[in-house]
Amino acid sequence: MTEEEQEIKEVVRKLIYDLGGEIQSEQTPPGIEFSFQFKYLKRPFMIVKSVGKDWIEISTGTDLSKQHKKIFDTYEQRKRISFINDLIKKILFKNLEHKIIVNPNRVLFVIFDKVFFKENIPINILYKSLQSVFSCTVECVLFVQEHFGVEIKLEDISSKEEAKDRIYS
Repeated sequence: MTEEEQEIKEVVRKLIYDLGGEIQSEQTPPGIEFSFQFKYLKRPFMIVKSVGKDWIEISTGTDLSKQHKKIFDTYEQRKRISFINDLIKKILFKNLEHKIIVNPNRVLFVIFDKVFFKENIPINILYKSLQSVFSCTVECVLFVQEHFGVEIKLEDISSKEEAKDRIYS
């Protein structure tokens, strides 16, 4: 890692702490310059900078709860697609990116934003991005609760494992 890349990493680390985040782990798998898994407002988040990119990606993932997944599994294909499309619309309306994973074991939605930079990343830019991803996630969780009619606490549908999906997906 060059001196400039190390400086960017340290700026991001400091910004996470300045915004009240709590770094839980750092990973550098192949192709990743640096990544931080951290808690922000009690939600697991991840910031990743890929090698050779001039942006960082801020993300958080949420699995449908077991109760919601059970109801989802009873839906016909058309109704499943409609639910997923409604979720995607909510995310796109916030000008954020997404990845949705649907398989027999889980329904996971990951919401992320990219922050581009030339030299450094101002704290207000990182804050706005984190807040956008956080508020969109909360809005999607509320949508899921309304849709399925089963209220679940935000803490019950997040785990440390889901944040790892974004690095390797």
